[in-house]
Amino acid sequence: MGNSWAWLTDGSPQEFHDGWCALINGGLWEVGKQALQGDPHAVVALSALAEATVRCADAFRDRLRWWLGRYAAAAELTETLMERLRSFTAQCLQNAPSLTIYLQPPLSHVTLQGVGVQGNSGYIVRVVLERWATDRTDQDKSLLPHPAVWLLPQDADFQDGLASVQAWWQNTPLPSAHITWRIARLDQQPSLALKGNSLSALLAVGLWLLLDNAPVDPSITVSAAVRPDGQLLPVSSVEEKAQQRHRADPPLRHLLIAAAQQVSGLEHCPPDFLQRVHTVAEAREFFLVHAQPFQTVRDHTHRRVAYLRFFDRTISWDAYEEPTVRVSESGERAELWAWFNTRLRSGQRVQCLLTAPSGMGKTTALRFCAYRLCTDPALRSLVPIVLDATQWSALFFNTPLKALPAILEHLYRPLVDPAPDYDHWRAWLLQGRVVLLVDQAEQVAHLWDFRDHLRSVLREFDRLHLLIAVRSEWLSWFSDLNLPLVQLEPLSEQKAQSLCTRFAAALGLSSPPSLPSLGGCPLLLIAALCQSPLTAFGQGQLMVQLAEWLLSRCGDLPLPDARVLRVLAEVTFALPDKAAWRDREFYEALQKVTGATPTADALWVALKRCPLLSFHAESVAFSHTLLAETLRALALASRCTDGTLPPSVQQYLTPLRALLLASLLPRHTAPAFWAWLQRKMESDPKGWAEAVAQCLNERTDYPHQTVNLLLSRWFEAFQKGVNERDGWDKAIKALPPNVVNNFVFPDAQQKLTSRSLSDRKSAAHLLALVAHTVKIPSALVELLADAFMDEYGFTFLGALKTLFAHPLQHEPLCHFVSTVTKCLDSESVLQRRRAIRAIDQLSEASVLTDALKAEITDRLEELVRSDLDPKVRSMAQKTLSRLLT
Repeated sequence: MGNSWAWLTDGSPQEFHDGWCALINGGLWEVGKQALQGDPHAVVALSALAEATVRCADAFRDRLRWWLGRYAAAAELTETLMERLRSFTAQCLQNAPSLTIYLQPPLSHVTLQGVGVQGNSGYIVRVVLERWATDRTDQDKSLLPHPAVWLLPQDADFQDGLASVQAWWQNTPLPSAHITWRIARLDQQPSLALKGNSLSALLAVGLWLLLDNAPVDPSITVSAAVRPDGQLLPVSSVEEKAQQRHRADPPLRHLLIAAAQQVSGLEHCPPDFLQRVHTVAEAREFFLVHAQPFQTVRDHTHRRVAYLRFFDRTISWDAYEEPTVRVSESGERAELWAWFNTRLRSGQRVQCLLTAPSGMGKTTALRFCAYRLCTDPALRSLVPIVLDATQWSALFFNTPLKALPAILEHLYRPLVDPAPDYDHWRAWLLQGRVVLLVDQAEQVAHLWDFRDHLRSVLREFDRLHLLIAVRSEWLSWFSDLNLPLVQLEPLSEQKAQSLCTRFAAALGLSSPPSLPSLGGCPLLLIAALCQSPLTAFGQGQLMVQLAEWLLSRCGDLPLPDARVLRVLAEVTFALPDKAAWRDREFYEALQKVTGATPTADALWVALKRCPLLSFHAESVAFSHTLLAETLRALALASRCTDGTLPPSVQQYLTPLRALLLASLLPRHTAPAFWAWLQRKMESDPKGWAEAVAQCLNERTDYPHQTVNLLLSRWFEAFQKGVNERDGWDKAIKALPPNVVNNFVFPDAQQKLTSRSLSDRKSAAHLLALVAHTVKIPSALVELLADAFMDEYGFTFLGALKTLFAHPLQHEPLCHFVSTVTKCLDSESVLQRRRAIRAIDQLSEASVLTDALKAEITDRLEELVRSDLDPKVRSMAQKTLSRLLT
């Protein structure tokens, strides 16, 4: 609108009309909002407006009186509107809290349509009620105009109707709240929206629906005035309002009128169009009854997702371990439902791509979100729809009307009763009531027309909540949707083990199966592990047995299961090294390996119903990349029969494949395998040191030389300060418990008894790296305490903090503190001073628990009272003060 407000005082009548209409229909609020957000240009503009209304008040008053008279509005409103304008600009320039609350999204809102009458014609209005957060603690029930409509002229009838609604609200059991209303005419005369009292009943019903968080059907309107006791009074011109039913969007299907209303001339309306109601409560119940299709859809979704499903079993969602997601735009990390729920409750639109590799639990994550939406009372105004992308695309191509409301109407017509119609779906989509959870989008990635349809849906229904699950490998196909990415992260080892324990308990297993420690802990494999009787040793053998179990679910196969698995291993090895292949490419490789077309055909048909493989349109992939890697390792193992590791095998090995291969190799091949791993570790520690450490848990025939070499190389890297950068720290963390007990602890003990500070410091860091694996023995703890009390022991305080932070090391921490506090009783003054200094450093680093602090406090208080050395007393007092604060 610029900084020039000359039209207020010097413009022509038309200029004043155009400028004032733009100002009062949201234009002033937009400038004010920018000023509240600190925009200097908006602040200058508002300041100029405030000055103009004061400096040229008489000229402004004359033009405003003329404008009100043009629309048959009372001239007395002139001073009211001028005062509101001055008040608004002053509050914006002062950043008044009463306005800044509107910079945040409302807690909830409801949108209704109504019909008004001017002269002999009706008009459509849109009513929006919004609930806002407030820091007030009183029981105030405030119903106020939103700042965007402050300047709209209200006639006396409208103000009386508003007062009746406020009085009615005070007498209802509805909760206290800070609520604003906006009313806009959907024609060329928006400044005349606030006339008459027939909107008061619609406001009252909307208020009740908002505070009860109920779904809304805006194709119903109320043509009546409300009394403070909730009774509905007749209003005039119902016939003209009824004539507007086709102009509304969506069209009006019901007009509620006061029971005493006299009506004539409505013969052209449908028989059930006119409904008589006595009170606001009856009108509200009518809304809810006709919103019943909304609830039937919610109930249908709830029945579909009521249980966690995997393969042919169902268990309670209590067994589910919620995954973590990372939002690509912000880098935010949060648990799935916490992230989703926060955005829905704050009024933010959620439109994202949920991405992860196959088998990581995307389908389960969508179903979990739908379950939580169905069971959270605070979100009962949203309807979750779980939809396969293939089902959506089939309906899109086969439904005459390509619009999303028509597709949803067609989908749910045979599923629920009463079923929503086209108008219901369109209204809910426009209002942002629908949460669409779309699974397996990769299956329609190649359909250009359908992707165009997705883009048009996002444009038309910009308040639709949409979460599309797609495999990571197919993500680039959906880049043109410009949706933010939400990455489903692999379960941590702790979460995966917890999930496995819960699954086992839900299935009645006496103990949970051991999990493969292969990065990712995919949900698919955890679910399969809990149902298959696996007894293998080693990651590779475990995964092979798991693949065999998945293969057994195909039913009848033309070859024995073990033979089919060998065939698939050779097929996988023969195919290009990628995650998915064209189905023709896979079939040709299958045909070549079996050497017989009938066998290949029968196997191809059987594999299509096997959970081991996943078919999408014209592509095929294994249901998780770990299964493909397992079969490649199985094929490599079959090529190691002469006690060597042939170059043809070596060139295909990656750290993951080496880990899978370790337990699949025959014993006579072990020396060649370990020698090759040792060379890889020395030449490329960042890429291979961790894999070597993991392989030590796969076989019992590892050479001690390999472990000693790993420890010595870690020590050398630690001395140079490159232990973390070059991957040696990750290797130490990956060592299995037996190696830690037999090699790491003796090495640490030797270094802690050394006179070299560097040796003792490295020992502390070494023990910190394995703190999550094995409890530190008492003898090592005592040596560690002695080293820490040395003059330069503070140099490895950080390592001690990391070591004792792990819950497994609670008992060693208590023993460590006990060893230090024993020195407080020493006859040596120097030893007592060292012990106090050590306790002070531990306290400063927040290593001590409350129980240990209480125990140490008693000892220090005794020293302060009785020690003969003033330096000891002073140090004890200082440390005591730190502990107490």
